[in-house]
Amino acid sequence: MRTRVLSSLVASTLVVTLAASSAHSQNAPHGKQQVLSIQPLSAMLTVYAGELERVLSPSLSLGAGATYWDAGENDGEATYLSGDLKLRYYPSGNALHGFSFGGSIGMTRVEGEDDVEGTPFEVTGPTIG
Repeated sequence: MRTRVLSSLVASTLVVTLAASSAHSQNAPHGKQQVLSIQPLSAMLTVYAGELERVLSPSLSLGAGATYWDAGENDGEATYLSGDLKLRYYPSGNALHGFSFGGSIGMTRVEGEDDVEGTPFEVTGPTIG
């Protein structure tokens, strides 16, 4: 059940990001309008992460990101899944380039099994940054 909720959150953040920026992209100036970032080297450690960031205005961008980590190779089993929506402000007025700051909201879930007693656990909660 919670897996569906978190999967729905990640999917909805991507849809909101794409929908919010599609109207802007018709009137967009020249240059990059979106960036897709992945971390291919960390995939060897079973950490999968990606982010899509789109320009909303010359100094604002909206992004959606997700991370999945499976630490089931050790004695205790654990998985980490997070999804978040990010709003960034670029003081230079050149979104996707240079320094930025902003905030994020999302959800994180950690579930697994205690390596000593084998007791299963699951924790899910909101994230704000």
